[in-house]
Amino acid sequence: MRRESLLHLFAQGTNTVADSVHISALDRKALISAAHRAGYTVELVYVSCSNEELLRRAEERDSVCAARGEPRVWVDLLRTQQHRYQPPKDSEGADTFITIDTSAK
Repeated sequence: MRRESLLHLFAQGTNTVADSVHISALDRKALISAAHRAGYTVELVYVSCSNEELLRRAEERDSVCAARGEPRVWVDLLRTQQHRYQPPKDSEGADTFITIDTSAK
């Protein structure tokens, strides 16, 4: 659904931010290519974090969920996605590639 929404916005010429986790290089390549075909400049911002910090944050979110009476989903989601995750690289075709390391924040 998100991809179709982005393609629709690209076709309209709307400035767009795809603020989402794009787990694989193949997923990112498709969006970068579509944006370029529509005449957009692509800025890829990679917000990185150590695995240990990601797990700590997921556990913290799960604790908040549990306190609200909601199911714990974040640690399971992280573990489910880790095997598919491919960190973005400067060579993936974005016009600008920025890395922000949030491990210590």
